[in-house]
Amino acid sequence: MENKFSKLISECKTLLINYPFVLLLSLLATIFAISNVGNSNFTLTRLTFTSCLGISLFLGIRMFQQRFGYSIPSTIIGVLGLVGFYFLLPNSENQFTHFYFFLLAPIYLLSHLWVAIAPFLTGEKKDFWEYNKNLFINLVSTLIFTTVLTLGLFLAVFAVDQLFNITINNSFYQKLFLFTGIFGSSFIYLLFIGNGLKKLETSREYPNILQVFTQFILIPLLLIYAVILYLYSGKILVQWELPKGWVSYLVLIYSVVGILAFLLVYPLLNTAKSWVKIFSKSFFFSLIPLLILLYTAILVRLSEYGFTEPRYYVLMLTIWISFITLYFCFSKASSLQIIPKSLAIATIFSLACPYFNAFSTSLRSQKSQIEKMVKEKNLLQNGTLNFQAKIDNDTAEAIASKISFFSMRSKTEQLQALFSTSDWAALNQSILYPSTVKSMFTDIRLEKDNYYRVTLSATNTQIEVSGYQFVAKSNMDNIILGKDTLAIKNTLSGEEKKFIIHLNTTESIDITPQIKALMSKVKSDQKVPEITIENHVGQYHFKIYFDFISLYNEDNGKSFYNTGDWIILIKK
Repeated sequence: MENKFSKLISECKTLLINYPFVLLLSLLATIFAISNVGNSNFTLTRLTFTSCLGISLFLGIRMFQQRFGYSIPSTIIGVLGLVGFYFLLPNSENQFTHFYFFLLAPIYLLSHLWVAIAPFLTGEKKDFWEYNKNLFINLVSTLIFTTVLTLGLFLAVFAVDQLFNITINNSFYQKLFLFTGIFGSSFIYLLFIGNGLKKLETSREYPNILQVFTQFILIPLLLIYAVILYLYSGKILVQWELPKGWVSYLVLIYSVVGILAFLLVYPLLNTAKSWVKIFSKSFFFSLIPLLILLYTAILVRLSEYGFTEPRYYVLMLTIWISFITLYFCFSKASSLQIIPKSLAIATIFSLACPYFNAFSTSLRSQKSQIEKMVKEKNLLQNGTLNFQAKIDNDTAEAIASKISFFSMRSKTEQLQALFSTSDWAALNQSILYPSTVKSMFTDIRLEKDNYYRVTLSATNTQIEVSGYQFVAKSNMDNIILGKDTLAIKNTLSGEEKKFIIHLNTTESIDITPQIKALMSKVKSDQKVPEITIENHVGQYHFKIYFDFISLYNEDNGKSFYNTGDWIILIKK
């Protein structure tokens, strides 16, 4: 027991010597994340994101140093990179829009690709597969160990809570999860990789678990995807229709899963296992027809709606998969290194290439789309967008969505020439969501046969109850008023589409016409101080306060309402 403890201490010392920055950054990320539980301090959030990026970045740097040296220069570059990343992040949570997902996701992807290729930048072929296989197996093992450790600690803490009557806040579980999930998992992973390259490149017998996983899970999944995609391709050819946009994601999934399976069985290509040879030859050739389908789907969407970051990355992945497919179909001396290296180059291009990066391309495309749309719909007056012009609902939503696209990226200045001085001032007050921009149009035509939704929302959170004797909430179906009973039946979102108030079983009032009359004046999403409807049934007068009322019109011309929560005031 003492020897095992001494061995563990020795391994920990080795980790501190070999991976000081990785351990430091994982510890800092844990401290920042735990400190932010219940605080919502965005500076701590930025520091957490930066430190987490540094874990994989400096692990890759350490692998690079073990192969090539340059310890001090590479460390300085890594630190400067993290500082630059920190200042890329927004200053407040309100500015952290979904745009940043398309900035952060590629950067984090690059940091992991960096670990995979760092020791092989000069093209060394030795042990590339073995190195990355061990990284992958160690990652899976770390996930299993960390999950078991976390669940075990959760159960232990819960047992102490229950058995000793010690009150443990839910935040403690969050902090424990962050500790094991960040620092714990990093430490376990480093224990697995030990001294680094020497251990990771050690050749071992091909793991049977990988063969079973690939042969009996990944490849059957690929066959299912292939059958679905080829049947769908046949369907659109027979019916001569354009492919749905969603098929792009299915083809991408098929491609990525297939490439992963190919990587896992690559060492078996030179063995006598026939299924490996059949799969490796057939997979990339099976991709060629599906890539045609993929190009058709994405190019149709680009021609209709222009570039956005998601469409840019779908196109980028399509081009990358095409390159990989052609390479492995026709290259006589293929190398696995081409897969992570080419993906890393494509990702860097999407982030850093002037003019053609994902963000510049998307902004130019969406600006062109807006300019084209307002000209085609005659929405310009004296060279600026006329929000008082007649406009159909679909066009209003499309323009609002595109203006919001720029606002979410703090780039509305690129559209300034399209707006009058007063409208421009309104646009720059805050981040604009599509519903906010759409509400600026004052004459929207709602077409019966097209789907649309408009919402009238109340801003006041307090109501005046003086003069009324009874108050009830929307979750009460029956309201007892002394000897009388008021029953409320709201089926506006169902088949009957009625809002009826019954007094006992003798009298009733249908306020549906009042709701319809109120919503008939609403042409776009609007906010008002309060939404009320008054009426009487029998000897009782009532007033209903609604949080919001939404009108939904479906493609078939049918409509229904959603009234959300409401409060009813009643008096005699």
